[in-house]
Amino acid sequence: MSEEKLQELAESGEWKERAIELLRRKTRACLDLILSFVNDHWQNLASDEENLYNFEVFESEYLEIYTY
Repeated sequence: MSEEKLQELAESGEWKERAIELLRRKTRACLDLILSFVNDHWQNLASDEENLYNFEVFESEYLEIYTY
């Protein structure tokens, strides 16, 4: 996605719905975990790939903490 489109989504507030949809489509994570990441860690102007990578790190750290 172009920088211009990312900027437009960030300014319009539509980024949040798009972020949730993307993570629901690309991961098997529960909605609560996705919402937590989107609300606290999603970077509006970062690429989808970067945000997906950061989500994978976030998810693995979460699972590591809560599986003991």
